[in-house]
Amino acid sequence: RSVDSPCEEEPFEITLSAMNAVGLAAGEITRILEGVSAVLHLGNVSFKPINTESCTAEESEALEVVCELLGVDHAELLQALISRTRRVPGEQVIRSPLNAEQASAGRDALAKHLYHTIFNHVVDRANTSIGGQEHVSFCGVLDIFGFEFFETNSFEQLCINYTNELLQQYFNSFMFENETALYQDEGISWEPEDFQDNSTILDLLHGKLDGLLPMLEEECFQPGGSTESWYNKSARKHEQHPNFEIEKLKRAQGVFVVNHFAGPVHYTADGFLEKNKDQLSPDLLQCLKNSAQPFVRERFLEHDRVFGTSSSEQGAGQRVLKAQRYSVSGEFRQQLHELLSRIGSTVPHFIRCIKPNIKNQAFEDATVPQPKPLFNRPAVAEQLSY
Repeated sequence: RSVDSPCEEEPFEITLSAMNAVGLAAGEITRILEGVSAVLHLGNVSFKPINTESCTAEESEALEVVCELLGVDHAELLQALISRTRRVPGEQVIRSPLNAEQASAGRDALAKHLYHTIFNHVVDRANTSIGGQEHVSFCGVLDIFGFEFFETNSFEQLCINYTNELLQQYFNSFMFENETALYQDEGISWEPEDFQDNSTILDLLHGKLDGLLPMLEEECFQPGGSTESWYNKSARKHEQHPNFEIEKLKRAQGVFVVNHFAGPVHYTADGFLEKNKDQLSPDLLQCLKNSAQPFVRERFLEHDRVFGTSSSEQGAGQRVLKAQRYSVSGEFRQQLHELLSRIGSTVPHFIRCIKPNIKNQAFEDATVPQPKPLFNRPAVAEQLSY
């Protein structure tokens, strides 16, 4: 389909040019665009209930288009979306129906994972075109946006701010070591206790047994687990923690406060559990691995997650797929651990960037002659305080 708007056509041509520049062949670019199109069409697949425990797909061409783009069998994908296989005692495998809500969650998880695998492929191909090599010196750039807070903050903001807390701890530790060496060289006496530390905040967020994120992960695997249950458990566990607060008037709304290194952030717990779950069933993964499209098949074979599926040998050589324990926050924390290990092996240099205003624009009014720069003094002062 052609791009109708000229304002969309130009960036699309720029994207194609960039993909050519990193060495992607025409056929590969087509497969990538087909995959992204499949993600968009998955969003148009909807489900209608048959009863309270089962559903089927609404009549539309969306699912047919998805199957064509991904090279999978229509009946197989539909079956994987509206039902799930599981093993019961005695090694018998049965198929259980899913209701419309569960099927929709699986559809969304498939779209996210499909996009994830395509994104990883493009990044790998771009890195290959640059000619990077393992076990050689390199210069890397890590761009950190900073602590994030909006009028309503959810699971995504907690993950972003957790990342910033970890990187802030690394920065603090690095600067502490350098300041200590400098003071010793200059013969200056000082008190190490004066150096700022955010370890108590990180304990609140990722403490092995009672951190907010591990407790959320555990709640995901509890029968009947819910966001409300996680919220109440967290409130009881951390009611005395100096960096955790629940305002009485907002408790019914599921709001809690984390006093981050950069300042307090109000989070709304609604939806935390659902966002942290992975609803991608082994059946959906296997369906995509059976794709007639080599590109799709290879993506799901190469990027098969250790937390996705595993197979166990049954009688007569039969294999049964089993879902392994996985959560979004668990994967996120693992990725952060790998990132920090990589950073720890380097000699870092820091460039501090200050945003002059919160509107992300250079001038108050760029259309007038000699426009006045937009400079928000309180916002700048706040950034300089941490």
